Amino acid sequence: MKIGKRIVKGYIDFEAISEPWNVYALKDGSVLRFRLILIKVIPLSQQGTKGYAVNAGHVAGVLVPKKLKGIPSTPDTDRSGFKIDKKDIPFKVIQEEWNEYKLEDGAILKIKPAINSFSKSKSYDSYGDPIYLVNHQVLVKV
Repeated sequence: MKIGKRIVKGYIDFEAISEPWNVYALKDGSVLRFRLILIKVIPLSQQGTKGYAVNAGHVAGVLVPKKLKGIPSTPDTDRSGFKIDKKDIPFKVIQEEWNEYKLEDGAILKIKPAINSFSKSKSYDSYGDPIYLVNHQVLVKV
């Protein structure tokens, strides 16, 4: 996909300049890595001003102390129904940076997560790490 060639009418093509990992230290000793990934950009025009609607996904991973590990959950063994164990875990920002994208119209679009809260479920992934939920919003600037 070459930047500058409109692939589908109504969308703006883009090229990633930077998609850094954001890192957060949770009070329970875990370190959570979180990355936004831009999926699509839709041009908006209102009263002569240029704007964009964006759709972004995210990827998250956690590094946990041994004391927080558990038995991996499966649909057959997980009786928690994905219940929350700890809500609103205090955290510190270790690294939080803007993603940058070059749009086909020449604009530079930046997005960054605004983390509202972290919660830990009673479920565990296939490595025995607790599954965390990240409540966030996407900040956008051009």
